[in-house]
Amino acid sequence: MIKKYLVGLIIIGLITISGCVLEIEEEAQTLVDETKTINENYGYWYPFSLYQGIKLNIEVEVISGGSVDLILVDSQGLADYTYLLGGGIGEVEYFIDGSILNGKSLRSTFIVPEDGDYALIIDNSYIPDEGAEPEGSVDVKIKVIAE
Repeated sequence: MIKKYLVGLIIIGLITISGCVLEIEEEAQTLVDETKTINENYGYWYPFSLYQGIKLNIEVEVISGGSVDLILVDSQGLADYTYLLGGGIGEVEYFIDGSILNGKSLRSTFIVPEDGDYALIIDNSYIPDEGAEPEGSVDVKIKVIAE
């Protein structure tokens, strides 16, 4: 009886130790690291399927051109955005915590609230109303890291 108990504790201890090692060895994952040209009155988006609790570190730097908007949305927000970009009337709901409007050097951190589909939009249009106004094409460096 004692031998079985000790073997059980040793196995549980090994599982616990290996679990800690896995967490320590996990590294941040780069989801996006590129430069894009976005024409006036257009946007470019990066769709992601994300799990609750993931931390996104987002950096957007305008290399040339005017200010842009960084808009973080869920799947419904992306559908609304594409509808508006196509000439529809309405509004797009976005995560204020992960979004920054009207800037050239944008840095944001966002903790994913629940499992689901999300999109990071780099906007060079008149959407949303309170965002940047396009001044021609922009070259933008985008980097997104998930932790």
